[in-house]
Amino acid sequence: AVSSAVGPSAKINKILDCAHEINRVLRQGNNGTLPSADDFLPAMILVVKLANPPQLMSTLSFIQQYCPAYLLMSEPGCYFTHVQSAVFFLDQLDADALSISQEEFDEGLLLANAQEQARLEMKRTIST
Repeated sequence: AVSSAVGPSAKINKILDCAHEINRVLRQGNNGTLPSADDFLPAMILVVKLANPPQLMSTLSFIQQYCPAYLLMSEPGCYFTHVQSAVFFLDQLDADALSISQEEFDEGLLLANAQEQARLEMKRTIST
């Protein structure tokens, strides 16, 4: 997990590992073709949403503040920007951003929350 890595370089390398795994999965579903940014960003948004990493905002801030510049200006930095974009999208998410009605958005949130509660309950049941 990104939050458990020590130091900014280790943290950004965890993001890089995650991005490589997303690319691997997307390539498998696309006959081996490397995904475009239009394919990658939605996948990153989904991964960030589902993973819900602890202390994500402070981790991103820490990386941005203390990571060596050469890492932020290379492949790890590109994927770091994708994570920041995913977080921003999720933070600003509303019905207008999705081009749906407020009612559809609210219903979707209720459904998603119910599904998450059921998943957590199942996880607790299995682990006890």
